[in-house]
Parts: sequence; C-alpha cells; structure tokens
Amino acid sequence: MWTLTRLFNLKIMKSIHIVLLLSGGFFLYSSSANSVEKVLLKDKFVYKVAGEVFSLNELKNYFKSVHTLKCIYKDSLLVRVFQEEFNLKHEKLYAYRTDFSIAQKNYFRGLIKFGKTLVYSKSHEVTINPSLVKYFYLMGKKNGCSLKDFDQKRRITGLFLEVVRLEIFLRTRFLPTESEGKSTDEDVKKAVIAARSLIKSIDEQLEQEIYW
Repeated sequence: MWTLTRLFNLKIMKSIHIVLLLSGGFFLYSSSANSVEKVLLKDKFVYKVAGEVFSLNELKNYFKSVHTLKCIYKDSLLVRVFQEEFNLKHEKLYAYRTDFSIAQKNYFRGLIKFGKTLVYSKSHEVTINPSLVKYFYLMGKKNGCSLKDFDQKRRITGLFLEVVRLEIFLRTRFLPTESEGKSTDEDVKKAVIAARSLIKSIDEQLEQEIYW
C-alpha cells in the first residue's frame, strides 16, 4: 500500500483533498462538505529512479511531449536516440490496468533508461535560449502541432520543458560543433551512437525500483 508521502512526490494538484488508495493503483477524488465528487485521476506508480518516482500518467505525458517535440522539431536528437521507445505503436501500452500485461512490463522495463537519462541530465546545467523557445512556438504553429505546452506568454511549460531541456543536453554534449554550423548527417549518426553509449553507462550506474 502506497504512503501519502510518496503520493506527494508526484506534485498532485493542491485542489485534491482526499486520496483513496487501492491495490495496484490509486484514485484521486475531490471532496465537498457532504459528498465525494467524480474521479479526477486514475494512476499507478511504474518505477523509481534515483529517488524520483514515475507514474503511468506522467510517463504517458512524457510520451506525448516527445511526440510534440518530434512534430515541432523534425531533427530532434532525442527522438532519434529513443526512436524505438517512443514509437507510436507503444501508445496503447499506457492504458491503465490494475495489473500490467507482460507486454506492458517489457515495455516499461525498457523505458527505464529514458527515466535514468532524464534524471542524470538534471544534474547538469542546461540553458534554454529564449530565441529557441520562440522558434519552437513558431514551428509548432506552422506545422499544426499541439501548443498546449506553451503558456499565454509563449513560454514552454510542464513536462515538455523537461523534454526540451533533455534535447538541449544531448545536442550540447554530442553535437558541440552544431552552433558553428558544422554538423553533418554523419555527425548526427555518430552523436546517436555516442548518446546511446552514455545511456547504457547511466543505466548501469543508477539504481531503480520497479512497482509491479
């Protein structure tokens, strides 16, 4: 049975007042003086990496954010590196089930390395240039992509911000000459290989805990 402390690690909305815990997942309800209103969220923990817990809904939102990045930025290095993990054919595996199927377990076990890379990147300083944010917004609008991850001031928000940050981390580390306009297709191929090598090393170094 999950504890309230772990639930708060997910940064649940402040308007949620009652947490009803059930085996294999949890349901969040909004409360009023005399009644309990409809279910707001149905979720379950999937895995923990270096103290950071990832839930099913959170991973589903990362999945959507990566595809938003793919729509906005066709040359995304992150998308190339995690091409298989974020293939659209896996979208159905994010459906909530009290007990994960074998296919879901295999998929999420493979997705742990994305979580580890994300956590690892947070230990490094990454600067998001305002001009890049502006470019992403304009390209998103031009390509007909979802713009829900931009606020009214056209700033990147939510998990999409973490995905963009990871993109910059990978490009800065593995395509250092790109800012000078010197990167070639061959450079990108080498960057993908080098990034996957680092990810393999990170996967071996960081601890994990699976919740099924």
